[in-house]
Amino acid sequence: MTKRLNKSAGGSKENSAPRITSKPSELLGVVLVDDEIRILNGLRRIIDWEKQGFTIAGAFTDAAEALTAIVELRPALVISDIEMPSMSGLQLLERLAEVSPQSEVVVLSAYDNFSYAQTAMSYGVQHYLLKPVDTDELIRVLRIVRENQVVRAAASVDDIRANLDRQPMWRALLIRNILADSSSFHSDSELTDELCKAARSWQIALICPAPEEDEITTETQARNTWPQLTESLESHDSCLSLFRHRGCLVAVFESSQEETALALSALRQSFSVPLDIALASPNHTEDNLAEFLNLSIERFLHIRFFADTSDKFDRIRILSAHAISTDDIDRETDIFLRDILTGAPRTIYDLFLRGGTEDIKGYITEVFDRLRERAERISRGSAHNFSQQLVNIIYSHYQSLMPEDELLPQAPLIDGQTLTECRDLVVRAIVRLKEILPAEFSGSGHILDEITTYILRNYSDSRLSLRSVSERFHINYSYLSALFSSTLNRTFSDFLLSTRIDAAKRLLSGTNLPITEIALRCGFGDGQKFYVAFNRACGTSPSEYRKHQ
Repeated sequence: MTKRLNKSAGGSKENSAPRITSKPSELLGVVLVDDEIRILNGLRRIIDWEKQGFTIAGAFTDAAEALTAIVELRPALVISDIEMPSMSGLQLLERLAEVSPQSEVVVLSAYDNFSYAQTAMSYGVQHYLLKPVDTDELIRVLRIVRENQVVRAAASVDDIRANLDRQPMWRALLIRNILADSSSFHSDSELTDELCKAARSWQIALICPAPEEDEITTETQARNTWPQLTESLESHDSCLSLFRHRGCLVAVFESSQEETALALSALRQSFSVPLDIALASPNHTEDNLAEFLNLSIERFLHIRFFADTSDKFDRIRILSAHAISTDDIDRETDIFLRDILTGAPRTIYDLFLRGGTEDIKGYITEVFDRLRERAERISRGSAHNFSQQLVNIIYSHYQSLMPEDELLPQAPLIDGQTLTECRDLVVRAIVRLKEILPAEFSGSGHILDEITTYILRNYSDSRLSLRSVSERFHINYSYLSALFSSTLNRTFSDFLLSTRIDAAKRLLSGTNLPITEIALRCGFGDGQKFYVAFNRACGTSPSEYRKHQ
């Protein structure tokens, strides 16, 4: 089992280190990764690499770039800093274990950090060197790596078979290669077939740290769990292989389903962090064990993602062979999602003006509960995208109402590991938006009361309009229009016209003023406009209305 890591030493980020891409067949390829160019150059010069049986296949200051290249170069060795800015060291370790499991890893660090070293070892890293690198120690490690690679390449089927029982590491590596569809060395198909037949008696446990209720699981929390889990599981005699794959810890047991479930239940009870655990059992019909594992993980992650907090993995889940669809969304669910995204800005807008934080949380909870009901008709990816789109649309809506010179923060990333976490992150994002908006946008002020009072006192001004009022109160034109519609269920124009008509009725019934004078006093400007507006609003002319009062 092999994995990696990196470190951000805060050094120079000049030009990327030059790369050597040639890799003679008699030499083993090595990739160097460090965010400081001077460290890379020092590693290139510290020893005669070819004399030790290695050639530098690549040198990188960027961990993500290195990862991409490693997939193609498939080096025998990766020497990496433990922390780097673009990708955490433990992220790099995890990814390398999946894309280049044949690579051994030497981790470099400026500090003797035991917790980092312990975590790195849980990913399969066996070599940990402190900076500045000691030449003799590096050469010693290189000799070990070369010997391991030579043994792997030269081992015959009989040699491997003979070692399976005496050295569990060999068996664990082969099982991992079969399930992860990778190869650390070229094993004979006969031996692979033997292990595949034995897989009928395997129990494959899938384990992830469970998120706490009302808390977001951080990468650090999850990361700190793996070394403890690994140590606990390795102590079980029936555990044949243990490795990370697609965000899960995969443990392969050679025991009955009942015995394995009991062992895992005991593990959970003794563990300080809540665990989500599922069991999958291959059978004689499984032709492709790697595909079986991937489908099982997909099912496990899907159930885990959509599980309600009241439906925790309080028992060991036994997975069926049924795999959830990961791409398609049925038409009904698609329409549901579109309707929510279309109506969300207006609903949130109303809640901002009329409701508090609890009302917002209640609305979002209802939306996600309805989404959870459609768990078998929607993929995790689609649910994630919906969560992010919901926040983006609401932030964009309010940005469109703000004055051009005022910018809102960018909508936050919704990266929850479960639907409940996504829901809570959406709630936090929207509540945060309410907190940073001006008072008139969030409903915490009384701006609409001030505006309606102003209209009631100044309706006689024929120049009164939505734009003139928005300018007077320094409010965005579009926002003021939406404010009237949302809060009073009528447009600004309807409110102004209604105010003027009511005033005209009072003057028509209580005074003998000429109708033209009433038209001017009520802000209609001239008698003709007044006549048309009054007749449309009241169904009769001003003069007829006066006669019947």
